[in-house]
Amino acid sequence: MMVRIIFVFTVLFYSCKVNKLEKAKNEVVIEITGYSENAKLSAVLVCNDTLVYYINEYEQWPDSLYRKKLKIKGSYRFETELGEEINGFVKPSIPEKHVISEIKKIEIIQKE
Repeated sequence: MMVRIIFVFTVLFYSCKVNKLEKAKNEVVIEITGYSENAKLSAVLVCNDTLVYYINEYEQWPDSLYRKKLKIKGSYRFETELGEEINGFVKPSIPEKHVISEIKKIEIIQKE
């Protein structure tokens, strides 16, 4: 059972690869690899079933980048918004989001 858990964790961890991490001028610059998809409000880079990066610069991917394996380098930030307060507890209105903005490089790794 323990071996199976370690294997699943390893597969999930390496399916979204953070290739490089840089910090300069109060920004964190990362390079990640994943699959491009479109969501309702933004283009996204899907790394596994639970890790999705929202791409601020695109509402939708252009056809040349849509549904392809991409390597993206850009500024990273983690966003969370508080929702309405109910009986003293704050109910989140939007889940926490991983956001990439100020894209510096996009490389197509694999087409579909």
